[in-house]
Amino acid sequence: MSDSNEPNDVDGTSSFEAGTEPSIEWCLENGYKIPKWLLKCNIKCPYVKGRIFNGKYGPINYSVVGDPSASLVLTFHGYNATHTTFSIYQSVLSKNGFRVISFDLYGHGLSGYPKYKVFGNTFSSKYYVDQADEVIDHLGYTGRKLSVIGMSMGACIAASYCETHPDLVEKIILISPAGLIPKKPMRVVFLKYIQCCIPCTPLCVSKCCFSGRVTTPKSKSNRESPESSQESLETGECVSVDEVSGESTELNPMLNRMLWTLFVTRRAISNLLGIVNRMPLWSSRELYRRVGGMGKLTLILFGDSDTLTPPECADELSRLFTNSHTIIFSNSDHLLSFKKPLQVVSTCLSFLGIPNQENAQNYTRWLPFDCNGVYIPKSRRELGHSDETELTHNVSAPSLGSLTNHALPDEPPKSSTTSPFKIFRDYLPPDRTIKQLSLTEEYPRKKVPLVVVKQFENS
Repeated sequence: MSDSNEPNDVDGTSSFEAGTEPSIEWCLENGYKIPKWLLKCNIKCPYVKGRIFNGKYGPINYSVVGDPSASLVLTFHGYNATHTTFSIYQSVLSKNGFRVISFDLYGHGLSGYPKYKVFGNTFSSKYYVDQADEVIDHLGYTGRKLSVIGMSMGACIAASYCETHPDLVEKIILISPAGLIPKKPMRVVFLKYIQCCIPCTPLCVSKCCFSGRVTTPKSKSNRESPESSQESLETGECVSVDEVSGESTELNPMLNRMLWTLFVTRRAISNLLGIVNRMPLWSSRELYRRVGGMGKLTLILFGDSDTLTPPECADELSRLFTNSHTIIFSNSDHLLSFKKPLQVVSTCLSFLGIPNQENAQNYTRWLPFDCNGVYIPKSRRELGHSDETELTHNVSAPSLGSLTNHALPDEPPKSSTTSPFKIFRDYLPPDRTIKQLSLTEEYPRKKVPLVVVKQFENS
């Protein structure tokens, strides 16, 4: 979403539609060195281009959606992921009074791939907090309050961002959070002692390892001999836009991304190893304790079959974050957000509507799903009720009533004191599952919106 009052980005966006996969021509024109043998295999850029500006350590690819005056939500994706992790969040939240900012962390997607520095803080939590500040400053939102959402590794960064900017962060959402992973693999421990070798890892990857898995079709106008094809494979010769062959084959998406990572973004492997070495994926306990002690409203979501960040960590996280609520969804793993998008997004939507400085435990029966991930029908929603405690202030959920008095998504919010939530109606995103999500009227005293998931309400 482009706004006239936003800064101009320096990426040639005017000739390219943001929000789509960039063409090979665009990649070549913007400095990506693609070996000739990969072009003949019809390799494609596996990432989605948003808007790009030049950051301190290279380009930063980002996406921002929603009314510029709406409440800000800053997101942090996980390891080896990209900003598109939050596409569905942007679709839903932006239509309900939020402006959602997502970006590719350095070493991911279409953002820059800086050189790993043995002495320094490259790819540490602070490094990524600084990158987030770059994005916020670029958008002109310095000093504005916001909520943060962190997924997996992004949870560590979200917590670090909150610690750095305690006066700005209002709410925290942690999805499948890393930081308390039970046991660090020995190979990761060993990596710390050989980190001087990390910058050299791209040299360890040979193209011949993939010669049997990809095909290099011959040009119709100039058939190459087997010797010349092998020579091209070995040299990895790069070409210009004019040399892109019109004849193509289709690569498996997973293989396509692997080849792009290894041979186009040459520093990707060293960057990923640097992240494993520097990020506190196993050791964020004290960070979480400090941030949790601030008492900010925090939502923690786990999948019950998550083996990477097991739900056993949930109890400890609940203790560390003193004003938190934890939900463990059944039949889901570390990819909770992708396997149960409707449940996760609707819960986040409802949680973000809770007034700041409230006690999270008073809203556990107002969210659409209880602590076990079981849907709560609207007739059983209550304010002031905790799953673990007796009902103190029983307030029944309002009925659906008339929706005609609510502002539609294309109308600006009336004031900063009203609830940011609006009705979806005909402005639903294309995802079929999200069409099952709607909002009822607000509870008038506290302006707390009630999120109803039709798919579960009618079952």
